[in-house]
Amino acid sequence: DVRELPMMEPLPSYSRGRNAAAGRYTSFIFGTNLTNVIVIARYGNRDNGTIDGQGAFWWQQFLEKKLEYTRPYLIEFMYSHKIQISNLTLLNSPSWNVQPVYSSNIIVKGLNIIASLPSPTTDGINPDSFTNTKIEDCALHTMKWAFWMTGNYGSHADGHYDPNALPFPDQGPGKIKECDFPQENLPIDMLELKKCSYSIEHA
Repeated sequence: DVRELPMMEPLPSYSRGRNAAAGRYTSFIFGTNLTNVIVIARYGNRDNGTIDGQGAFWWQQFLEKKLEYTRPYLIEFMYSHKIQISNLTLLNSPSWNVQPVYSSNIIVKGLNIIASLPSPTTDGINPDSFTNTKIEDCALHTMKWAFWMTGNYGSHADGHYDPNALPFPDQGPGKIKECDFPQENLPIDMLELKKCSYSIEHA
């Protein structure tokens, strides 16, 4: 019953919900102002567990414009540091799968993220306003956006951010399309993507 889910205010740098003007449902795994946290699956002799977000209900509500609040994510950490998310299979998220926001020193490793067709805006890994983040050994299947890295909406994770320090992304034909880039350069600092794969399928 969605009425039992806790509610949250929109992210401060977004100023409103993504799916509706009001707040948002709390992510399934959520933490704020945390340090030294590991989210990892170990079941018997296996080092991988599955979280199924059972997103079909949420997708239908979104497509029929019945939502009063923004859909929950599967995993979200805010204002947190030294976070590791690893060895998980994430299925059928109501919305985004993983979002570390206003956070630093993040490791995302060994995730297998699968979005069923047709699932609207079930992004894979979306670091937002972050520093010192490493993403490796991840496989992302059947989603529009595998990675969405942003520092826009007026919030910069780096207090010493210099808008002239980074090259402006080339948004010419065949380069970057439909991205929500701000007019200034993106404040992304010390990001490493390593051994990640992304597959796309067509209905």
